[in-house]
Amino acid sequence: MEFPYEGIEATLMVSCYNGILGVFFFVESGYLAGQYLLQDRIPGGYVFLPKEYFKWDQSTQDAFADEVPSVIGMWGETSDNMGAYLPDEQRVDFINQAVNSDYVLLNFHNFDRSHFGAFLFPLDGAYQHIRPVTEECGWTWS
Repeated sequence: MEFPYEGIEATLMVSCYNGILGVFFFVESGYLAGQYLLQDRIPGGYVFLPKEYFKWDQSTQDAFADEVPSVIGMWGETSDNMGAYLPDEQRVDFINQAVNSDYVLLNFHNFDRSHFGAFLFPLDGAYQHIRPVTEECGWTWS
């Protein structure tokens, strides 16, 4: 998904490293949000969207947003300041929803609360990619 500035891209990734499962968002070029003042955290939110969402009129989209609000929280900033990781307490729900959704919309803010950018990621076929990674970290799927 293109970053708000031309030629810069972002990536959403689920990984298993040393037996620890992680959900990461990376900006391929440039800094995500700089040093956030509250324990290196970045304000971010996400919402999962059905494929039909983009065919709906504005009032139907607004009704959906009222019914299914985005999950807002503080993501951890990566050591290189080019990305963020989802806190432990949100990873399981995020992954379970990701494998059953069509899109995820991520929305980040800068340290000064100005808007950094919104990023839409298609999740079609995510399960076939996420399952081996989660199983490597000890998850079992039914």
